[in-house]
Amino acid sequence: MNCFSEKTRACFFAGTLAAVFALAAYLRFRGIDARPMHADEAVQAFKVGEMLDGGIYRYDPADFHGPTLYFFTFWLCKIFGITRFAEMSATLVRSVPALIGALGCVAIPLAFFGKRIFPILVAGTFLAASTTAVFYADYFIQETLLVVFAWTSAGIFFFRKKTLANAVLAGTLAGLAIASKETWTLFAAAFLTAWLVEKTANSPAALRNFRLREHVPALRRIGVFVLAAGTVAAIFYASFGENFHGIFDFFSAFPRYFSKAAEPVFANESASYYLRVLCAGDVFFCISAVLFIVLLCTAKINAARGLIFAAVSTLFIFCAYTLIPYKMPWLALSIVPGIFICNGAFFLENKKRKSCAIAVLALFPLVGIIPFPPQEILFYEHASERVPEIAEVVEKAKTDFVARGGNAEDFFVAVIAEEYWPLPWYLRRERVGYWKPENAGTALAHAPFIITDFDFAAKGFSPCFEFELRPGIVFSAREKTNDER
Repeated sequence: MNCFSEKTRACFFAGTLAAVFALAAYLRFRGIDARPMHADEAVQAFKVGEMLDGGIYRYDPADFHGPTLYFFTFWLCKIFGITRFAEMSATLVRSVPALIGALGCVAIPLAFFGKRIFPILVAGTFLAASTTAVFYADYFIQETLLVVFAWTSAGIFFFRKKTLANAVLAGTLAGLAIASKETWTLFAAAFLTAWLVEKTANSPAALRNFRLREHVPALRRIGVFVLAAGTVAAIFYASFGENFHGIFDFFSAFPRYFSKAAEPVFANESASYYLRVLCAGDVFFCISAVLFIVLLCTAKINAARGLIFAAVSTLFIFCAYTLIPYKMPWLALSIVPGIFICNGAFFLENKKRKSCAIAVLALFPLVGIIPFPPQEILFYEHASERVPEIAEVVEKAKTDFVARGGNAEDFFVAVIAEEYWPLPWYLRRERVGYWKPENAGTALAHAPFIITDFDFAAKGFSPCFEFELRPGIVFSAREKTNDER
């Protein structure tokens, strides 16, 4: 009977994980290629394209973003036989953050709660269905990778068995977080602060009576963790042995982290900016926030292991991003897992957890039926819906050029603008040159086709297509007329 019970429990546990992952994957891969590529996505994809075309990734300390996204995508391209930038697709590149985001909906709750089914079900369901998490999960940017690696690493290191194997696993994930984005430093500060607060709250005398020799095993675990994290991060920044100078560039970038954080992007936004981002159409976050407040008001301070850690980490990250002038809507992703972990912790002690968890389980079919449309605040300088059409316009112009007796190899596109992303993504199959307006003489003299946002009278060119690159930035595509060819 006991064996059967254990087997049934194991099957139910595996089914719970599979259901959460299936929900997360469905929501993240549904319509993955529907949205035009964001300028930031196009920049990241272009770097992967350079690697596919034979280039070597070299970490740029002025860029800040780490190499994990590029290498994971490069390997995925190789698996599917993609060998050139021109062969890449939005679905392929976005599959990397989407898949890691879906896995994170299982990995993060599993790291914090082990084999406790009900907390994993609650935290995993909310995380899988969160509008904010879903909206940004398939963005081809580093944010999702950083969040998943950092939160999972913290859960394993602080809340799973204190073994060297778990220290290696947590350190490996921490190394991947370090190799993802510069804001890993904020996570490190948040998690360390949260650990100290939880230790002080649960064992006030522990820090006062600290004896170094009594904590040798813990120090050994910390050493293994740091060694694993440093090794993994170094391997990625060194481009797997092809650019060892990248390790030195990584350290040289630290002073620039802080200067970038002080840049007033969205500086006019109020202190409630990230709260409004999180609540923008995200009914799951709103429900979760209410549960969080109730939990803090009614639970004992040490009622659920991990509650204090998740709460302090979340509040630390939220306050830090609120105070930092540099603001981007997708930075709110860093806050999402913590609030849902707090809700999961509620079910560790709540006597009615089974009934509540069943109620949460009932939300599964509703997710695919009830629409939770993202609000305008989630959109940041998105490319307009007409941008992808430029590829067809250029292809038609090229066909017409050849039909009139031109050589296909002589056809090239001149982009004349100060800011032109994500056009390189949509023009990746063409010969393209980029000029600033003041240096566009060569382009105007020789290019059969130009794309520009510069309002000037280009002699011998006829407008054939007009579109908004991003809100307020209008571009015009112009084809050289017959008498000028």
